[in-house]
Amino acid sequence: MLSTHFNELKLMNVNMQKSSFLSRLLMLALVIFSNSLAAQSRDPDKPTLIESKTIGGESNSGLNSETDYYYSFYVEPGILKLTLDIKPMSKTDAGGYFEWAIMDTNFVTLKGDVFTAQGSAGRQVVDINVTKKRQIILKTVVSGAMSYQLKLDGPVKFVVSKSSKR
Repeated sequence: MLSTHFNELKLMNVNMQKSSFLSRLLMLALVIFSNSLAAQSRDPDKPTLIESKTIGGESNSGLNSETDYYYSFYVEPGILKLTLDIKPMSKTDAGGYFEWAIMDTNFVTLKGDVFTAQGSAGRQVVDINVTKKRQIILKTVVSGAMSYQLKLDGPVKFVVSKSSKR
């Protein structure tokens, strides 16, 4: 009888070890997955490195609430083209606005604008003359209820981070 209880305890210990291993493996996978889907940065000192030519999202806040995001990318001399598409969530509400600023690494604004969407979708296209190779900080401010997509074309150099190579 004592050996039966001992064998049951050994079996329970093996099952707990397997369960613990699976829990740790699941936790590791979640950490790796969440790092590869890092959220847009709201920290100006740690901007999100842009790895593709399009960024986008949705805002469901009111017009009195703003959300700032910071991105970083590299450019070479040439014409940098920004294409911004915004669409209000509803044709009956006040829509929203999307403010953007292209800045150098000292946060000096080189070019910027505010674009609004009220009742219908809109598109803004801007050409920026880049005179030297440099790192760019892109600050965006989003407010209201709308979806947005910003596309970068031209002499943009995308750097693939280590986390996306996994």
